[in-house]
Amino acid sequence: MSSLSLKIVYGNTNRKTAYEGIVLQNGFNEYLSKRVKKRFYDIDGTMLLINEFENIASTGFEKSLLVNIFSISPPAEDWRIGEALAECYLEDFEGTRFYYPPFRDARNPKANLQGADLVGFVDIDEENTIFLFGEVKTSEDKNSPPQVMYGRSGMIDQLRSIQGDLNLQKSLISWLGFKVQPLLEEDPFKKDYLKALKTYLKEEAEYKYFLFGVLIRDTEPKSTDLKSRYESLKNNLSKGARLKLIALYIPISIKNMKNYIVDEGG
Repeated sequence: MSSLSLKIVYGNTNRKTAYEGIVLQNGFNEYLSKRVKKRFYDIDGTMLLINEFENIASTGFEKSLLVNIFSISPPAEDWRIGEALAECYLEDFEGTRFYYPPFRDARNPKANLQGADLVGFVDIDEENTIFLFGEVKTSEDKNSPPQVMYGRSGMIDQLRSIQGDLNLQKSLISWLGFKVQPLLEEDPFKKDYLKALKTYLKEEAEYKYFLFGVLIRDTEPKSTDLKSRYESLKNNLSKGARLKLIALYIPISIKNMKNYIVDEGG
């Protein structure tokens, strides 16, 4: 578990929905430079490719070129770093699992893939695993709630779209399915997928998927960042969905996060 410390400063929880405001405290800079940086550059994926194809390289120069080819360098934009931070936080503190970074499917490193920012899995009890779909917003807006919570491109409308658009859900589930199809049955990714798909197909299942919204802020914590938007979404939550909105308040400015992600000269 990460050495990052946190403090819940506001929130509300009931049986199927919740929202929380969380201040990230000691260890945040190290968390960025180690945990989040590794996710941002997909270092695990890079090593998988290098190990798979390194026997093709016959010289030190070719090996160096191979490493360079497989090492992705996404633009260090605030929203990209925010998404990597959100995934790491959810894995470390919410028990979620993300096996396949969507960025791997980008033919252009500057591409912004549509559908959902977060696609993974979460356990709702000791026996049941369900799909996780979510959105991440990173905002320096001093208003509360910030503008990124409103409008067609805002978090709440995007979460509404996910829960209200069965074709979008089908597309996300199929996208994951293509990734797990060639894997062995004992692979954790495939095991989670099969469990989640089985639950999703059950007509009587109480919960079929979990909606997460994560807001990254560098302002003072205010419950108004989430409360009204949470109530709006909670009151129209679709059958089979669970919901949690999280605001993460970081101890440095959003524009300075890249200083802990990008290597000097990178």
